[in-house]
Amino acid sequence: MNEIISLHLGQAGTDIGTSIWDLFSKEHNIDNLGIIKTQPQDNFHLSFFSETSSSRYLPRAIFLDSDVKLLDKIPTNSFYDKENFICGNLMTNQIDKMTDNYILDKGSEIIRKSVENCDKIDGFMLYYSLAGNSGLSISSKIIKMLEDEYSKNIRAAVTVYPENPEGLQAYSTMLCMSNLINDASFSLAFENSQLKRISKSYLNVIEPKYRNLNQIIALYISALTLPIRTQSQLNISLQELSSSLIPYPTINLLFSSFYPFLPINHSLSIEYSILDIIEGSFAKQYFTIDADVYNNKYFSSSMYFRGDISIRYISSILSSIKYKKIVEFIDWCPTGFKCGYFNVIPPIVEQWDMTHYIREIFICSNTTASCDLYTRYRECFDNAYANKQEFNKVTQVIEEEELLLNRENITTMESDLAECLKETVDQE
Repeated sequence: MNEIISLHLGQAGTDIGTSIWDLFSKEHNIDNLGIIKTQPQDNFHLSFFSETSSSRYLPRAIFLDSDVKLLDKIPTNSFYDKENFICGNLMTNQIDKMTDNYILDKGSEIIRKSVENCDKIDGFMLYYSLAGNSGLSISSKIIKMLEDEYSKNIRAAVTVYPENPEGLQAYSTMLCMSNLINDASFSLAFENSQLKRISKSYLNVIEPKYRNLNQIIALYISALTLPIRTQSQLNISLQELSSSLIPYPTINLLFSSFYPFLPINHSLSIEYSILDIIEGSFAKQYFTIDADVYNNKYFSSSMYFRGDISIRYISSILSSIKYKKIVEFIDWCPTGFKCGYFNVIPPIVEQWDMTHYIREIFICSNTTASCDLYTRYRECFDNAYANKQEFNKVTQVIEEEELLLNRENITTMESDLAECLKETVDQE
């Protein structure tokens, strides 16, 4: 069994974590005390859960935050291991190097203990926002530490991008994007603005809160990790997932889509064929970032079907999509689609915004469209830097020269991705 340790960093990481573990526990029939209701026929759930001597199943999860109120965010009757909660002594929105160093040292110790408790560690999944103090300091140091000490293991970052960042948020986002290129095996990007559109337009949430957005992220992560957590014809490790999607170490920014989204009060009277869900999943509005997916090329794409799926039709549909050029792959990276099929759709979680159709699709892709994301947030940085917005705060954490080197790293990625697209267009 290949185990995966989840690291939830800062307020965003903690909040996302509670939504993810709510869904994971529901999928694996584990109650809030860690008691499994129906004994599974396999042990794939142990990739994300550890079994105690008293036969309780606890998340392989570590929570880190500089905010002293971290523990207040977790339900007291939950199944988390409280020894895996590390918090500082600061109030929110403060930056302090001593607190960051304490969290890093303590976090490194807990991570090492968690790794020792694994039979065969596959890697780490980190969850955090690129904005704010934890993004600017703790997360970058943690992922760098993992790259130094566990370089053979996958470091998968699930990252949330702020909406129109200014000042400190713009600097933080730039720094984190650069560190992800160098230190992460891959990162899965979510833009708050795009999540809000999905929540409003397809889940009928009038004023989406972070709670609503975190539910959507949890749904995507559930789908992404399905071939790791469940028995199927496509059982893969985090290492294999990374290898199938990343053509080159620095081209490692992924985004995904899911279709269909249905609000909890949906009548289910509309029918979606296999063709409908495949074509719908490539619509721009269902992707987790705001990018021009139509005029870019794909390096790779993994496609997971859930529910009532007839496999025999899928190959011809995907061939048609390629022929119509709805999706085009980079010529020198002709990996095509990697498909997985899972019989069970996600369970309904109480008080969540969504229900589920009898068949669904999740796609995770690596495309040149990620250049749009790099450019947009680099421009936010340029604006903040030109006006020296909150510059005295950011220089408490990082030197100006290093900040500009990180910007250069992003512009290099923009050029590389644009060149990949240009080479393919020129060959045509």
